[in-house]
Amino acid sequence: MIAIVGSLVYLLNSEEQKPTVAGVVPTAGLGSPPPSVAAPVPDVPVPSTPGGFDPEQIFLQAIQTNSNLKSADQTRVLEVGRSMCTALDAGRPAREVIFGGSRDFTITDSGFIFGAAVVALCPRHEGKLSQLGVS
Repeated sequence: MIAIVGSLVYLLNSEEQKPTVAGVVPTAGLGSPPPSVAAPVPDVPVPSTPGGFDPEQIFLQAIQTNSNLKSADQTRVLEVGRSMCTALDAGRPAREVIFGGSRDFTITDSGFIFGAAVVALCPRHEGKLSQLGVS
């Protein structure tokens, strides 16, 4: 999971712009999304935030950095990431959420998806990463 955080930091803080399906994702000054931005809701498209960041595109870019997940069904990976955020919102422990994702993916890949989901889709749960020893 440390690799996911490092990959996301690289993707988001790189000097160059990263093209996405939705357009160009600015890479400087990401931080947390503004409080006015609603959290992604399962099965509902997430519009680009006022700052131009599309959490789902950031999540999918991070997933593409994992060689095991490059060929995975991106719709399914996004669905699992969203469900992980929903489970965290419901108060389920992080380890339980990660193991829940291993029904579809290896435990290692599920942990990677979890890290990407927390950072990109539900940053309000970033404290869960530090509880797992990921900083």
